[in-house]
Amino acid sequence: LTWRNVLGFGLGDVANKFAFAMGALFLLNYYTAVAGISAAAAGTMLAAVRIYDAVMDIVAGRVIDRTSTRWGRFRPFLIWGALPLMLLSVAVFSVPAGWDATEKLIYAYVTYALLGTAYSFVNIPYGSLATVMTQQPRERARLGASRTIMASLTFVFLALVLGPVVRSVSGPALQAQLTQFTVILAFAGLVLYFLCFKSTREVVQRDVESPALKESVGTLFGNRPLMMLCVVALCVLIGYFALAASTMYYARYVL
Repeated sequence: LTWRNVLGFGLGDVANKFAFAMGALFLLNYYTAVAGISAAAAGTMLAAVRIYDAVMDIVAGRVIDRTSTRWGRFRPFLIWGALPLMLLSVAVFSVPAGWDATEKLIYAYVTYALLGTAYSFVNIPYGSLATVMTQQPRERARLGASRTIMASLTFVFLALVLGPVVRSVSGPALQAQLTQFTVILAFAGLVLYFLCFKSTREVVQRDVESPALKESVGTLFGNRPLMMLCVVALCVLIGYFALAASTMYYARYVL
């Protein structure tokens, strides 16, 4: 792999984090402090959509496994899913101010669930892309390092740029700032997904079986190490999202 391949692959996760990190860092605070949704209702909604995402990940994975194009199996989803994902990343931070509490909550459920769906159809093929770019362990490690470093830098960038805005303004002024910021990130994300698509190639060809859903679920429950890995991943994600969502409140009301 060339440095163009490695860096281009990492740019895909920068675009991912424009949607994912914005939600992890700021969305719960936005729902409670700007949109006026209660903390209990917003937290319940986020948990419910996570369960929905677990099902949608399986659906997305099965669709992706059945995909075959002249650009490969995974790369096309970076183009097909980029626009819906970026538009929805703007929509979740655009709860209509004039609606009542129930309407706002329904809007949050629908837009966040759709965001999770779009993210599944982009992030799952993106995460699988490294496996078909090379079979060399050292080169796969370079791809993983590029992705991790760029994702971490994106988190820091968003916190440094948007943190002072969230601290200094509130209400309608903050809504306007968030809308403007998410629109800019959406345009940037589209460009980055395109650069990732152009910089990567699928060169490792594999014949992938398409087992029935019942067989796939049976594999999970019949494989103790895999089940343990899933449980650990669930616990890690619960801790991660709890920490990310509470950091804003801690910084604002304690620090």
